[in-house]
Amino acid sequence: MPKYISGTYATTHVLSNPTTDNPATVRSTGLIDVNSTIAGALGLYGGAGTSSIITNFGTVEGIASRAIHPGGGGTVADPGLMFGWFNTVAIDSCSSATRGSPPSARARGLERCR
Repeated sequence: MPKYISGTYATTHVLSNPTTDNPATVRSTGLIDVNSTIAGALGLYGGAGTSSIITNFGTVEGIASRAIHPGGGGTVADPGLMFGWFNTVAIDSCSSATRGSPPSARARGLERCR
């Protein structure tokens, strides 16, 4: 069952239930703006052990860490705006990450395979 994220969030948005939160789409009206100084404060987290499919049409920021981390691997498509201090997207299993055109001017790094 897909999850649609709209509105404004100032804390990490966690996709905790793979049944109801996957795939997840941040709508153009969605803003996840985590301005925490705590290292590791993500914008959007897919949850450990779950291969997440995430599409961002809105804005996702994780100022002290990463914008999006699918958790257990997965796919991130981002025609929207992302910003993360270390990397914009961190994908554990190195599945795939794509960017729209033109890419966000504030994106620091698209993918970090771990």
